[in-house]
Amino acid sequence: MADFNRVIIITELMNGRALSASWLANRLNLSPQATRFHLKKLEDVELIVHRTCGKHRYYEIKNQDTAMFIESTFKVIPPKVVYFYPMSKLMKNLKRQEHAINI
Repeated sequence: MADFNRVIIITELMNGRALSASWLANRLNLSPQATRFHLKKLEDVELIVHRTCGKHRYYEIKNQDTAMFIESTFKVIPPKVVYFYPMSKLMKNLKRQEHAINI
């Protein structure tokens, strides 16, 4: 939980859904390799598990006890609010700001 991306992954998984690595990578604007690295770290400390369905892996919180532990941790040290922007929106906003500066 020392890495911000891992906190976001855990936060996304706290709703009870099993999510694919590709969905998480897209949500966090990370490469698939970086996302798998973070997922592996979370599996190593037994906070999450994965199940395989065909060629896809779906990740979820290990069990209810783990979810309660994470939730109690977030009450003591709440994660920072994060706003996600799709890359296309982010690029549009940056170009618009750059255009406004140049005027």
